[in-house]
Amino acid sequence: MAQYVVTPWRSVDELLEVRDMIFKDFSDSLSISPSSAAVQRIHVWKERGNLPHAVESTGQLLEALLVNERESQMALQSESHDADSFLVRATHTAAITRFVTGFADLGRSRSGPGQSMLEVARDIDLPVAFVELRHEATHEGMPNLARLRKAATDALIWLKRVYWDKIEAIENDSAPMAHHQLGFPTADQEALHGVADIRTALKDYRRARKAGLQSGKGTDELLDETTKLRLADLASSMQRGNRILAESFCTPSILLPTTQVR
Repeated sequence: MAQYVVTPWRSVDELLEVRDMIFKDFSDSLSISPSSAAVQRIHVWKERGNLPHAVESTGQLLEALLVNERESQMALQSESHDADSFLVRATHTAAITRFVTGFADLGRSRSGPGQSMLEVARDIDLPVAFVELRHEATHEGMPNLARLRKAATDALIWLKRVYWDKIEAIENDSAPMAHHQLGFPTADQEALHGVADIRTALKDYRRARKAGLQSGKGTDELLDETTKLRLADLASSMQRGNRILAESFCTPSILLPTTQVR
């Protein structure tokens, strides 16, 4: 049975169009174009929801570079204007911090809790320099603009490699959720699959027990045991399996009816 995924873009061509806006000059000059049109498109996608962190971070980092460009132009027009203003550094700092924190959270959703941010960065091949800069910005104060600007550009280059360059793989991948597995899957996507599988198992159990009771059959130990093993396997295969299982038990109509039984 086909599985459908809701994306904020209408087609993968729309996503590729945004990629071209950003990285059109990258192959020749290794430069990134902080396109305001690309940022606006990403803002629209964010409003629609279900936006991958890689795309959201791309928009935030590009927006920081655009702020820097605008402030630099204003500084050329007015000697009293400071291009290295608090606004420019704060915008860069916020974008880089969210970029690192978001990918660290996604990494933990894959490898489990308890890991430090540095350990997660190594696991997902995120340069440690980003984590160190985030730590400095969070605990010691904002770095200078030159370092922040370089970090933002380096982060976009990293995102190009791990996300944007792999988009075409979607067209050749028939596996469900292929796009959302691009880059790093979110914990919510894992939970979505887990909830569906666990609820199916519980509904199968309820249906079989109901049929057994209606036929006058007592306790079915084989059914009980196989269901327990099935649920245990499902829960152990997910990072948040126990929580998902507990929430499924408490979901209306899964085991208990939502209407009065007569």
